[in-house]
Amino acid sequence: MLEVASNRDAPASSWRVEFQQADAQVAQLGRASFDDIFSPCGVMFFSDPLVAFSNLHRALQPNGRLAFVWRRPVETNPRMAEPLNAARPYLPPRAPVDPTAMGVFTFSCLDQNRDKIRAVSVEGVDVSLGTISSGKHPISRPLFIYVKRAHVGVIPGLAEFVSDRAAGKEGYLADKGLIPMPAQELKAQQTIAKVLSATH
Repeated sequence: MLEVASNRDAPASSWRVEFQQADAQVAQLGRASFDDIFSPCGVMFFSDPLVAFSNLHRALQPNGRLAFVWRRPVETNPRMAEPLNAARPYLPPRAPVDPTAMGVFTFSCLDQNRDKIRAVSVEGVDVSLGTISSGKHPISRPLFIYVKRAHVGVIPGLAEFVSDRAAGKEGYLADKGLIPMPAQELKAQQTIAKVLSATH
């Protein structure tokens, strides 16, 4: 897209147009460099809105203007539902909703409510802290956290998020019901994260 835009004839004016690919959240945009910033359906994808808008604010002139388009929910924006409605005749019927069924919950929810919830073994493997952490339980799944190199040292909290205070056995993620990796695997992932920080 950038190549196509760059190869088009420049508008008949004295304005100089540049096309750049960058992450608006962390890109070095300069201070007070722009009169206006406009985003068509882009700000909804910011992983950290506070950091992103702070970066854009620094790039604006004191009297600059930020304008963006944000799609409203389907309930107030019927056009958003048009693609789904067009495809619905070709999709399998939706499963009936059971109001008494339980949704997705963490191991801690099970552990703290054993008087109300009974865990069922799968393929002969019982649900336990050990079988989930090791991946032995057939339906246990890891949670992957992907870190962009451009965000290292810029987005607050990334380093702490892979530290023992967050992901360790006594970390706050365990308090939220997540099960830490086995110690050896956790240390290996933390080493990767530290190398990434050091080489940034």
